[in-house]
Amino acid sequence: MTGAYLGERWAEKQDINRIYTQPDRSGNEWTRNPEDPQGTWTRTVSAPMPNGGFQETRLVAAGRLADELNYRAANDSYSLGLANPPKPQDPYRLDAKAETHPPREPFETSRDYVRDAQTGQWQLEIRENIDGKIPITRNAPISTERATALESQSQTIIAQNAANTPEAIAARYQIAYNQFGWNEFANREPVPQAITNARTQPQPLQASDGHSYTRDANGEWTTPGTFYGTNPATGNTREELNRTWQSQQAGLQDMASMAEVARSNPTPTQSDLHSQVAGMYARAGITRTDAH
Repeated sequence: MTGAYLGERWAEKQDINRIYTQPDRSGNEWTRNPEDPQGTWTRTVSAPMPNGGFQETRLVAAGRLADELNYRAANDSYSLGLANPPKPQDPYRLDAKAETHPPREPFETSRDYVRDAQTGQWQLEIRENIDGKIPITRNAPISTERATALESQSQTIIAQNAANTPEAIAARYQIAYNQFGWNEFANREPVPQAITNARTQPQPLQASDGHSYTRDANGEWTTPGTFYGTNPATGNTREELNRTWQSQQAGLQDMASMAEVARSNPTPTQSDLHSQVAGMYARAGITRTDAH
């Protein structure tokens, strides 16, 4: 899980320093190269030399200091991700630029594979602009093999969309929180409210049409109207929301199980390791000295 919490890719260039530069409890700033697979936190100090001048020394954070810096960085990373989630992709309108059948007409402007909201069948949608003035849309059938491939592609997009919902993001955070014993640091720096809210409160679900929808007790989706009231989700948008929600719920169950495993089997801290060594000596009947 070490790559899961610092590997989220929401940050723009200007946010990199905010995430990968973190202070310790004494106010010393540590930095980490986001491309470093080891996740090493370092800082440089200058010490006076006997013959004058200064010598720079590179320090490396270890043990619980490194864990605390990771916790702080994860708080910034996940808060940023929740504030700027990726826009969901449309799983039911897929690029068809490579499709050569039927041949392109002179006035064609674009073509996509689209799912018919009434029948659930896939077809090729071709858009043309006759004489540069009259827009026309026509549909063409596709092969069964192509339709099967498109359905599989749409399911992959739905899974990707579901993995980027606020609740899924917060669930990934919780796994790392349990795995690395971050609760030790939460008294000094509380978990950001945005993460807590996403983990504990039902969140609206954003669709690829740009609107956020709320699911009611009957499983119906609505979004606020432009001026008043609410508008229901219909057609492909409704199907997209239903499938995304189902994928999200399955993922949340899996991640909740992973979080419990992480809670029961956290990554050992330095003090944990000392305790384990002491226990092994005691079980073996060996008197442990300071040297051990």
